[in-house]
Amino acid sequence: MPSTREELTATLQDPPVGGLTALYDTLYRTCDHPLFAADREAHRSALILLSDGEDDLSLHGASEAVARAQRNGIAIYTIATYNPREVSSGDLVLHEFAETTGGLDFVVKDGPQLEEALASINNELRNSYLLYYRVAEQSSGNAFRRVRVISTKNQEFHIRSRKGYFPAP
Repeated sequence: MPSTREELTATLQDPPVGGLTALYDTLYRTCDHPLFAADREAHRSALILLSDGEDDLSLHGASEAVARAQRNGIAIYTIATYNPREVSSGDLVLHEFAETTGGLDFVVKDGPQLEEALASINNELRNSYLLYYRVAEQSSGNAFRRVRVISTKNQEFHIRSRKGYFPAP
C-alpha cells in the first residue's frame, strides 16, 4: 500500500495487474454490512469503489450487486485507476454501478486527480438533499420503484438522483 504521495502517483500510473477478482461478490456482501443496514430513519449511504470494473470470479452478477446496493439505499461512487485512453469493458460496469445508484464515476491517473475525485465526492455528499415520502401500501410488495425528480421552476437546473428504490419491508 502506498504511503506517500509519490508512491501513490507511481502506483496509479502503473497499477499492478493480474490475479482473479470477485468484484461483484465483494460489492454484494459489502452492501449487507451493518454500517449500511437499513433502519426506519431516513439516511443516505455512500460507498467509494476503487476498481477497474473487471470481474472474473464472482458467483453473483453485476445486476445482483447493483440491486443489493439499491435495496440498501447505497450510492456507489466509482474511481477507476488506469490510463483513460485504454477503454475496457469494466468502464461500462463502473458507470452503471454509479449511475443506477445515484453516484458518480471517475477515472484518475495520479494522486492530484484522485484528490480531485475525492473532493468532488465529499462536496456532493455535503451539499445533497435526502427526499423521501410515504406511499400507500400497494400490492407490488418489495418491487423496485422507479423515481424521476424534475425541477418545476428552473429548466436549466440539473437534478441527479438514483433511478429508484426498494420500499422498506
